[in-house]
Amino acid sequence: MTLREERGKRSDADQMARIGGLLYPQQNQVRNVHDLSGLWRFQLDPEEEGEANGWFDALPDPRQIPVPCSWNDLFDDARNYLGLAWYQAETWIPSGWRGQRLFLRVGSANYHAKVWVNGNVVAEHFGGHLPFVTDITGEVQWEQPNIIAISVENEQLPERVPPGPVPGGSGIASIMRGFPATTYDFFPYAGLHRPVVLFSVPPAAHIDDITVVTSIDGGDGIVDVTVNATGSYGGAGAIRLGDKETRLEFRDGLAEARVRVPKARFWGPDDPYLYSLAVSLVDEEYVTDRYSLEIGIRTVEVRGDQLLLNGQPITLTGFGKHEDFPLTGRALNLPMWIRDHELMRWAGANSYRTSHYPYAEEAMRLADRLGVLVINETPAVGLNFNDAGELNSRRFDQCLPHLRELVARDKNHPSTIM
Repeated sequence: MTLREERGKRSDADQMARIGGLLYPQQNQVRNVHDLSGLWRFQLDPEEEGEANGWFDALPDPRQIPVPCSWNDLFDDARNYLGLAWYQAETWIPSGWRGQRLFLRVGSANYHAKVWVNGNVVAEHFGGHLPFVTDITGEVQWEQPNIIAISVENEQLPERVPPGPVPGGSGIASIMRGFPATTYDFFPYAGLHRPVVLFSVPPAAHIDDITVVTSIDGGDGIVDVTVNATGSYGGAGAIRLGDKETRLEFRDGLAEARVRVPKARFWGPDDPYLYSLAVSLVDEEYVTDRYSLEIGIRTVEVRGDQLLLNGQPITLTGFGKHEDFPLTGRALNLPMWIRDHELMRWAGANSYRTSHYPYAEEAMRLADRLGVLVINETPAVGLNFNDAGELNSRRFDQCLPHLRELVARDKNHPSTIM
């Protein structure tokens, strides 16, 4: 069986185990972040010989590539190349991180990625546009640079989501005659599209996930918070929302609390007010871990043929967008996002749809701050349900993890309304 055939028989259900939460990496008094964005070594591998020949240790003929970026608009020989390619970088781990748990987080690798640290496989992930995280504590070297290698390929295979064309052509594939061949009407940019970061957390229990659900009671806001900590944590914690602190008591790594905000400012396009929420784990009076996020108090409801925001009807005016931009392709491009929001405001838009895949986390945070309503999509585009039953079953098995990952990543953004 060839590597391509083997990849085609695998789905998200086959991936190596991942960390439960997908909290955005954060620097504070107990956590550290090291962004590896910048120039990496890069090499195409059309013969798929790199793994057998140890390219995770050294690339034989590399060139330079920026991360994050798509590779397609950068090199003449890679314009329509969607096969296997390799990225490699070296980095020191700060000595002050000793004793912490260390993780590597890839923001988006389109489509199938495999990751090595110092020659050892640490992660594998199918599906672009969403982050994946792996614990590398046992792999790092402290007295010399660490070699990080990531192989990426974006083959358009029929059993993937989004799917490649079925041999013979059917349904939407029969009208999509572009090159490279796809079942959707946009270019299949490939590469490491979002930042690759190292981050550290405390060695014992740490905050793994936070879920915030808001409601309205008259003029007051109600904020329900669920916190998941690792290691069946059974200690104490706290939530600080504004100037109000609420104690947390964990059982088997889980704690819940409700906070009332009198005379709250409700989040919306006209007043995208964000409250600062800080969650901490506490050993006596000592903070052992901390994570903070910006939250908006708002409700979303469908009643009959009306969409209600904070109980009031609202009409969505906006666009279906893409992240594509010259040279950077589908990579994180913050100047583009700022300019796009300026153009949307000029056009009178209050919303957009992420056609047809999850956008960068930074884009969601920007929408929170600017009061933009977002219809947040998974990558399930180009599906043709007239295809063979086995194909649809395998695609469905991938759609569920994509949806779970998207919810895990973006559930706390007030801008995400659907």
